[in-house]
Amino acid sequence: MNITKMPPLLCAGITTYAPIKRYQKVGGSCAIIGIGGLGHLAVQYANKLGIIFSLTQECKSQPLQQKQKILRN
Repeated sequence: MNITKMPPLLCAGITTYAPIKRYQKVGGSCAIIGIGGLGHLAVQYANKLGIIFSLTQECKSQPLQQKQKILRN
């Protein structure tokens, strides 16, 4: 990956990872509002950390198939 493109990913990554790691425990639950810029990272972190999460329907710009693909990965 080109190092000049990493800062936004690092910024968004820590913005979503830090509160999930701090306030949630394995088997806990959280709500993620939309899966846009930060939401898609929150979905991935919660999934990998074993946290049960729910999504809102706020993000209408992405088709349902894209949302389901993200949840499977």
